[in-house]
Amino acid sequence: MNPNKSLQFAVLVDSNLLKKWQLDSIQHLVNNNYGLLKCFIKNSETSVYQKSNLSLGFRYLERKIRNEGPLQVIDIHQHFPQIESLLVKPNMKGKSSYFLDEDLEKIKALQLDFILRFGFGIIKGDILKAPKYGIWSFHHGDPKKYRGGPPGFWEVLKGDSVNGVILQQLTEKLDGGLLLKEGSFKTISHSYSNNLYQLLEGSKIWPSQVVQSILLDSAQELRSRQIETSAPIYKPPSSLIVLKLLLLEFQNTIRFHYNALFKAEKWNIGTINTSIESLLENDITEINWWKEAPSHSYFADPFVDPENKEKVLVELYDYKKQKGKIAAISKDAKNTEVLELESHLSYPFTFKYNGKNYLLPENFEAQEVKLYEVSNGKTIHPTTLLKGKWVDPSLIYENGYWWLFCTEKEKANENLFLFYAETLDKTFTPHPLNPVLTDIKSARPAGKPFQKGDDWYRLGQNCSNTYGGSIQIKKIEKISITEYQESFVKEIHPLNTSKYNKGLHTLSPFGEQTLVDGKRFYFNLYNFKTQLQIKLKRLLKK
Repeated sequence: MNPNKSLQFAVLVDSNLLKKWQLDSIQHLVNNNYGLLKCFIKNSETSVYQKSNLSLGFRYLERKIRNEGPLQVIDIHQHFPQIESLLVKPNMKGKSSYFLDEDLEKIKALQLDFILRFGFGIIKGDILKAPKYGIWSFHHGDPKKYRGGPPGFWEVLKGDSVNGVILQQLTEKLDGGLLLKEGSFKTISHSYSNNLYQLLEGSKIWPSQVVQSILLDSAQELRSRQIETSAPIYKPPSSLIVLKLLLLEFQNTIRFHYNALFKAEKWNIGTINTSIESLLENDITEINWWKEAPSHSYFADPFVDPENKEKVLVELYDYKKQKGKIAAISKDAKNTEVLELESHLSYPFTFKYNGKNYLLPENFEAQEVKLYEVSNGKTIHPTTLLKGKWVDPSLIYENGYWWLFCTEKEKANENLFLFYAETLDKTFTPHPLNPVLTDIKSARPAGKPFQKGDDWYRLGQNCSNTYGGSIQIKKIEKISITEYQESFVKEIHPLNTSKYNKGLHTLSPFGEQTLVDGKRFYFNLYNFKTQLQIKLKRLLKK
């Protein structure tokens, strides 16, 4: 990307006031030199958009969340005092805004690359083609399921585990624009406000990422695809529906705390009698489970022991100590310690390279990603690849680079990050499009990526219903220092008839077999005490 190049843009607003998340989105463009803000295009007919027909119930709900967090209202001139405003008066045809010819000429004279829409309602006419890359607009919902609004509301009410978000280039077709970027978040079912906040915060940098992808492309193309939808259009809810939501939130809050206290996870290791590559075409019909860990602990995250093909390296988690270590186990559950530190360890990713055996465990508590050589069951010669709280690091080698996939602890299940280096003894460089994926259904790594022919496949956890609920296989379509694209292939679900039928979150090759882990829920006294202490501390802080 040319560091001296940026795209020129303007912002559509209804007044001098914007919400904090909107100003953050603009500032991210400006502060990183991705976009040069030319002006605010202000609507002189703001009265058209006053919401006077909202139910009393929804007005109450809006008052509860108004001016909080990302919805805090801020005057644009506090952040951009030097940026001028262009006042325009759209011609209203029904609910659609058409720009007058004299206003269009003023906007065209600005020679804009794109316009970011934070006002004006439905926009149609020649203004859509005035900027080089059109007008960009957020929709905080999956357009295939939910059109209209309010954002984040109906997903909670209907018990939808996933909340989609898109950034689109507007076209004449309502809700049928060109898709620029999409992502999905786990619906926060016990709090409409928190659910909405995460959608706004999680997507606000997307315009910057789209601009980056344009600037990184030597042809400076805008990659997009047509949105096709026949989803129903939702409107602000009645007071009765708001009451139903509040009761549902209370019920979901009770369930949330009950599950945290009384439903501890019990993971265990098993094998599938087929290769990992064959799972592209075949479904799992049987899993051979190994002997469980003792009652206060579990085995998870299986990877083949690089020194002994009959053994498996796992996370051995102890609820009493509230941390994990790396152990080598066999089918009878006998284990030997491989690596234990004062901090929590898990996800013992292993591989061979140039005749040496390597271990790349997760160690976010130490705020680093370290690569170890493994020799005679011991870890030696640690090398720090990354600093930070990174989760489930996974490596592949392709096109002359080592590529490191991981997620960040704060949003461990939804944002996939990519780093690269030419050799394993160098600090890894962040990909310019990080996070390269926002998807609660597949972002978090779920085991060892594998090749079939010339194609690479990445494994991702689907955490939309529960942590590690199932595994998606994604084909890596493009990977370079300027691009990353992947596509969905299939999903691997737990077997309903299995003892461990509540989740799967790791797959890795084991000779002609495939290693897997599965979970069930059970009551664990140590987990109960820990969770109770956490909840009491939070309660006392309020």
